[in-house]
Amino acid sequence: MFNPQLTVAHFTSNAGKDKVVDHDQKCEWSDEVMPHAVPLWRVIRDDLRARIKAGILKPGDKLPSTRELADQYETSPVTVRKAVDILIESGELLGRQGMGVFVAIPPASDR
Repeated sequence: MFNPQLTVAHFTSNAGKDKVVDHDQKCEWSDEVMPHAVPLWRVIRDDLRARIKAGILKPGDKLPSTRELADQYETSPVTVRKAVDILIESGELLGRQGMGVFVAIPPASDR
């Protein structure tokens, strides 16, 4: 539920330290209070890697479409595509135009 008393009035900067001004109360952020957020594309990349490692996604398996993954992760197709592109570049996934994206078959030396 929206509470206007908790909204942030504005952000300021003081000698490189970010401060949040919340109406009458000031709060300084630090890494202990609010850790840095992990970009969602990294979460998706790591989740897909974990699925491959656990055998949920096996070599040769076709991944769901970008739209289906975007719906699953509740994000945009662009964010999903970034995660998938990185896994394609690393050789963990294989993209085939018009066919889809597949889990790469590891080289014989890695099996």
